[in-house]
Amino acid sequence: MPAKLKMGGGIFELTWGTEQILIRADRLHEDSRYNVHCETAVKSTLPGVPEHIHQARVNLVSTTARRSLIKELEARAPLEENRWAAIVEEFCIRVLNAYRQGEPVIQMAEHQVSDSLAWRLAPFLEEGQATVFFGQGETGKTWVALLFGVAVAAPAPVLGLQGEPGRVLYLDYETRPDDTWRRLDMITAGLGIAIPDGFYYRQMLQTLAADTEAIQREVVEKNIALVVVDSAALASLEPETSAGATAYFQALRSLRCTTLTIAHTEASGKQDRPFGSIFWRNIPRANFRFRSNSDAGSPELVVGIHQTKANNNRRMRDLGVSLRFDGNNVVFARTDLADVDGLSATLSVRERIIHLLKGGVLTSADIIEQLDDVDPRQIRNALSKGSGSGKDFTMVGKDGPLLKWGLQVKDVP
Repeated sequence: MPAKLKMGGGIFELTWGTEQILIRADRLHEDSRYNVHCETAVKSTLPGVPEHIHQARVNLVSTTARRSLIKELEARAPLEENRWAAIVEEFCIRVLNAYRQGEPVIQMAEHQVSDSLAWRLAPFLEEGQATVFFGQGETGKTWVALLFGVAVAAPAPVLGLQGEPGRVLYLDYETRPDDTWRRLDMITAGLGIAIPDGFYYRQMLQTLAADTEAIQREVVEKNIALVVVDSAALASLEPETSAGATAYFQALRSLRCTTLTIAHTEASGKQDRPFGSIFWRNIPRANFRFRSNSDAGSPELVVGIHQTKANNNRRMRDLGVSLRFDGNNVVFARTDLADVDGLSATLSVRERIIHLLKGGVLTSADIIEQLDDVDPRQIRNALSKGSGSGKDFTMVGKDGPLLKWGLQVKDVP
């Protein structure tokens, strides 16, 4: 009988039930001469035969390589009727065909849209898509990424958000296991829960592209739903080149799960996108810029999160998050950025006007005076666009020649 083929995440496994043989192939690579090489592990559950029989790198299209593998296997674990020749031939052909076949062509008119999960953690992590958090150092990116990982792995509600349950793999290029454990311990202590069993960690030494096969194997074996990479520069080695960026995102895509990448910005110059090639902005489906405001020695860090890109959805409003450190705990809470010096200016003019009007009716002159860092023409334009039925503002009268503004009272269903 033909072997049973199981594949996923760049890993191929063939099992021959009668012979109790399993051959696994991973780390496949096709060179410029169309030779396809893979790392091959042969195992058995036959009585009297060691579980591990042989492991080697094999050229699947080479007759010489097949003969050499057959000879080695016959010497280590003889089978009746020269079965190793048939097993090795089937293994090479089926893995080669599956590897080269790729994804099937879909006739879109006949395509049935699945009812699969849309979000892993709305509105930040779209299921199966790549998201990037970026900002300068010490802006809370890693803390929030770990918090979101806990929200998925626990799962636990955070900041009013509910994560879809799934296992998490954290790929760390910057710190050590002890450092990440301490942060997780502080986050979960603040939430009143234990570090979830479904949160996995791996300290990284190679670029993601170079280590893809090993990560694919972990994703498949542990059924990982979310991969977090910290951080982009070390994971790609050459973030400023298009080749470095595209190779990184190709490796991410091969994992076939939701991903979150932590990136940095230039110390000066372009701050509206991650450091490096323009592809760091263009390829991800969603990007979020982080800013922070805190005094040295303060027990609180306030973070402003601004979405700079949303391919598949509308951009979300800016989110303010406070991190209060209390001994071995860190407690996260939402905060109004309009109240935070240094971060309020990142809000849209409309959002800043809404914040002012929450305190009561104001004239145009009052608003212009309080938003003294904004061009008055922008304020008048925002008031004009935001007024009317169903909008944010409404004129409530006049104070001499000046219009008076208040918040629109919206119907409550």
